[in-house]
Amino acid sequence: MAKSRKKISMANYICTVITFVTVIGVIVGLFVDYVGVTVSGGIGELSGSHTEFVKLFDMEDTWGTLSIVAAIATAVFCALGFVLSLLKNMGGKRFGSAPMIVGAITVLLAIFAIVCVFVYGGEYSGSVGGNVISAGVKVAPAFGAWLLAACGVISGIASVRDK
Repeated sequence: MAKSRKKISMANYICTVITFVTVIGVIVGLFVDYVGVTVSGGIGELSGSHTEFVKLFDMEDTWGTLSIVAAIATAVFCALGFVLSLLKNMGGKRFGSAPMIVGAITVLLAIFAIVCVFVYGGEYSGSVGGNVISAGVKVAPAFGAWLLAACGVISGIASVRDK
């Protein structure tokens, strides 16, 4: 007697493709500019600003370290969600509620990663000066942080949806 093949829905294939694309996005987010530092200042009427970008692994201090850990954990859970989705949809394996748990953890880690960047930026942002001399520093998430957070959330939602 021949084995009957279970049909996989198109929605599950789409979820697998989405998780693959978001894994690529998260990995790219790890290695592109992660934080933007804008320094502005001047004397009287003469003023200007300069923006530099910092990579994820160049961040320092407690919130920088937490950002690195959260970003790497987000990437790991995105990859795990993709592997679970691929095995379930292509190989027919069943994992119970593991994909939903992995998806929920991925969303939480992606949100935590972007919150760490905002707190890290809040520690270093500020301004000083008066009417004659003024200077300011603003630290904000750059493309890498936003890409990692967005792809992490989308991957988590796709993993939860892939039932």
